[in-house]
Amino acid sequence: MTNDLQILKGTPTISNLTGTLSADLKRVRVIAEINDASSFPNIEILLLDELKEEITSSVIIGAMSTHLELTLHLRNAKPYALFLMATVKSRDDQLIAQKIVPVS
Repeated sequence: MTNDLQILKGTPTISNLTGTLSADLKRVRVIAEINDASSFPNIEILLLDELKEEITSSVIIGAMSTHLELTLHLRNAKPYALFLMATVKSRDDQLIAQKIVPVS
């Protein structure tokens, strides 16, 4: 019974996702929060253009914290109509949660 409770309790969802474009238009500051990291999920953060095509990404394997902060670099991309997508996957790569927000 204890294992069943851990599985139910350990299902993370994305409770907050924000992306803020830097003043020099070359980076996006990302803040992501999940409600539960006890299952050590994999979290992928993608920066998308206006066509929802990937510009850059970062993957956190076995996240141990519910609060994540990181910076994504734009490289040569045009900094308009950007979107941020976060996916949470189980250790066996099953999609658990996904969220897309515009970058401000």
